[in-house]
Amino acid sequence: MNYLASAHADLQNNLSLVDFVEISPEDQLDAPGALGLRRIAELSQRIPIKSHGRRLSIASAGQLDAEHLDRVAEIVALSRSCFYSDHLAFMQADSGFSELHMAPPYVAETLDIVVPKVVQVQKRIPVPFLLENVPNLLLANSAANEGVFFRQLCTATNVGILLNLDALIFSADAAGRSAESILDEYPKNNIVAVTLVPHASMNETFRLNHGDDTDSRLFDLLAKVLRETPARAVVVQRRYDHETLPQVSDILQKVRGMLASAPAVEVTS
Repeated sequence: MNYLASAHADLQNNLSLVDFVEISPEDQLDAPGALGLRRIAELSQRIPIKSHGRRLSIASAGQLDAEHLDRVAEIVALSRSCFYSDHLAFMQADSGFSELHMAPPYVAETLDIVVPKVVQVQKRIPVPFLLENVPNLLLANSAANEGVFFRQLCTATNVGILLNLDALIFSADAAGRSAESILDEYPKNNIVAVTLVPHASMNETFRLNHGDDTDSRLFDLLAKVLRETPARAVVVQRRYDHETLPQVSDILQKVRGMLASAPAVEVTS
């Protein structure tokens, strides 16, 4: 379950419902004072934590912000995170940062930009580094090549993948392909973890543009991932403070049941 500082008490009271917590290092860096850091440090004594960043902008043409990476490394160490992830996206332009994670074109030039930055992160942060796919709604032709691009990237760096099932479905719809066919082109051994956002927790734009069957598509895709990849960590995201853990417990229990019945998957070289 992703961590919401405003719902800290809800999490503390319902830790038995989740197996790990995903934090955003940037949330901790932006928070005034040390309260957030103390809470994360205390939480790490009770439950495993995974760190998921938001501002690496690893697909931007410029250099990584080394100072920002150093600060993220401190949060990853403080929280004793099992892995660190961010988005395969660009946010940075000449005018500054966007709040949107924009999918890059999945072409050789992008690979040349991303590969050395992945290596830089892997050298700086001593836990597995994962990249998450993002919705590719504007570059439909490129979206069709998403799985192939991740395969090339993983061959070059052995980076792990945090597979966002919602993003995969949205990109596939934009490209006129099935999400399953794009998934089949991914390097499945590198898919380490999965994230999903239930229909009720999606932002309004996505919720309005995708039907009520999104949850069934998500869980069908999750079943395929669990059958065919070694991923056994699933992040269920909630976006709103009013969604308490007991209110989403049905989805959490469904995911736990799928994980419990998932077959062992042999990792091949």
